[in-house]
Amino acid sequence: MANPLAPFLARRIVRNTLITLVTLVVLYTVFGFFILPRIVISQAHDFAAQKLHRTLTIDKVDFNPYTLRATIHGFKLMEAQDAGTFASFDTLTVKLSWGSLFRLAPIVQQVQLQKPEVHLARVDAHHYNFDQLAAELAGPPKPPEKDAKPAQFSVYNIEIDDGRIEFDDKPKGAKHVISEFKLGLPFISSLPSQEEVFVEPLLAAKINGAPFRLAGKALPYAETREATLDVNLDDIDLAHYLEYLPFEPQFKLPSARLDVHLRASFKQPKDHAPALLLSGDAALKSLQVTEPGGKPVLTLPELAVKLGKSDIFDQRIDIAHVALTGLTLDLVKEHDGRLNLQRLLDTSKGGAGKEETAAPPEKKAAASSGPGLQLAIDKFTIQGAGLHYQDEAKTTQAALDKFDLTVHQTRVDLGKRTVAIAAIDSNSADTMLGLGKHAPAADASDKAKP
Repeated sequence: MANPLAPFLARRIVRNTLITLVTLVVLYTVFGFFILPRIVISQAHDFAAQKLHRTLTIDKVDFNPYTLRATIHGFKLMEAQDAGTFASFDTLTVKLSWGSLFRLAPIVQQVQLQKPEVHLARVDAHHYNFDQLAAELAGPPKPPEKDAKPAQFSVYNIEIDDGRIEFDDKPKGAKHVISEFKLGLPFISSLPSQEEVFVEPLLAAKINGAPFRLAGKALPYAETREATLDVNLDDIDLAHYLEYLPFEPQFKLPSARLDVHLRASFKQPKDHAPALLLSGDAALKSLQVTEPGGKPVLTLPELAVKLGKSDIFDQRIDIAHVALTGLTLDLVKEHDGRLNLQRLLDTSKGGAGKEETAAPPEKKAAASSGPGLQLAIDKFTIQGAGLHYQDEAKTTQAALDKFDLTVHQTRVDLGKRTVAIAAIDSNSADTMLGLGKHAPAADASDKAKP
């Protein structure tokens, strides 16, 4: 016999279900449009005050819970003691993809940053107005997690428009300005996603009034969506920038020049993870490193590196050839047992560096359990190198001159902590080993061949 109350109960269940759904939709709408923006502003203010010890103001935050588009208006972060504006922007718009919920990883369809401004200052020889800020953000080192995996994410269509960076070099009494800064990146990703890409690679600005522009080329009709960006920089004087290090270097750099010719290719194969491929070459020339008093330590006429197709997102670096020509290295083991290179590379004496505490063995093992960078060097050559060694405590000297070396097929896996080398060749080496403070000159006829 049919239950006479069945239709009534069914209608009641449907009605209660509809009421519940409508209530949830209303709550979701109210929370997304009105409550969440207030929470974001409040949390941002608290973070800046408690963690950064700076004042932060935000005019408004908009969030659409149905399109997942958020916009921050009128962001301004002040200097310490509110001495001025450190960083600001007009608007920052971020549009999330609903695929983030199903992939359990952030997928951002679009990022737009309008009129960002940053005010940097070098207050003395090796200190900047952001030193305290950088230290607060870095925080104490965290122990590595066991079986840690690379973060999974996708960020598409990144645009920065009309940016400005002001650098006040107070020790030199000079100001430098990068204005009208524009940046376009098609994507940065570590997982497959088929979001629409409409931004082409671009880097443009005016540097102290002089225009600078790097524009990429898109291949919209290719089966694999692809865009390329070429970077060509010649004869950069690295020695000029030594004084801008955030610590006092314990060495001098009389000469160092750099050439860079790279091509960045953004690729998104169908149903595969996006890729950022780097190819090209770079050369470090006329490198000279000396003691603070001028005593030579390292001389390198040229270090040339030719890249294969390296996939940055996949943590794979392929190098076709590394060539060191004319390297001369003077190593000294000092009375305290340290090498002179250790002293020259010590940043703690400049007041910014801190001695690193060695990690416990179990933590080091945990760090090596996850995937890591894979480096492949097809050919590594040293031509005409010289190595001079002196032990001040034992008054021992040794030298290796006119040394040629070739290393074939080197493979390094930082995740597994393994190194594999196919072969090592050396066709000549003039060697000298002397006991005493002054060793005699090497006879050119004395050669050691491996």
